[in-house]
Amino acid sequence: MTSSKLVYYINPYDKQPVDSLSRLIGARIPSDVRPIVLCIGSDRLTGDCLGPITGSRLKAIFGGKISVLGTLESPVHALNLKETIESLGSISPKPYIIAVDACLGTHIGSVTLSEGSVVPGAGVNRALTAVGNLAITGIVGSCHGNTLTNLSTVRLNEVIALSEIISSAIAESLLKHINTVAN
Repeated sequence: MTSSKLVYYINPYDKQPVDSLSRLIGARIPSDVRPIVLCIGSDRLTGDCLGPITGSRLKAIFGGKISVLGTLESPVHALNLKETIESLGSISPKPYIIAVDACLGTHIGSVTLSEGSVVPGAGVNRALTAVGNLAITGIVGSCHGNTLTNLSTVRLNEVIALSEIISSAIAESLLKHINTVAN
């Protein structure tokens, strides 16, 4: 018997999607850790660039105050994911990882949050190493039909809108968290 994990869906058209997501994130981060944000994806495929765009936005907000891996300049993708995960121990002996990735699904345009790992590549039948203590995904396209075509025909504006919600919510929750840990 397998247990399914609870997944929260944030509708981008809700009154305050950033506040809703930020509260969910903040309630799940242990008070004694400084999280690492791992943004997964490729900058070579529009539907898969959610992670690198989000990582770049967070890097601009936090600078070096929070470890952010996976940006447009230095993406974390299928070819370097395993070595990136292995290097996390050098940042923190027991890292708490917030993993951000694009995904395909039926609630296109929504953001999901769940406790536990994200499995990068699962939407294109290429399951890579699962990673994360907290998984945040943006549903960029349909899971029906040719998934690679679905990822390549996503409008960049939709990816940027999802990235704005995700990066703003992470920034809001981590700024509160940093102030709590520092005091």
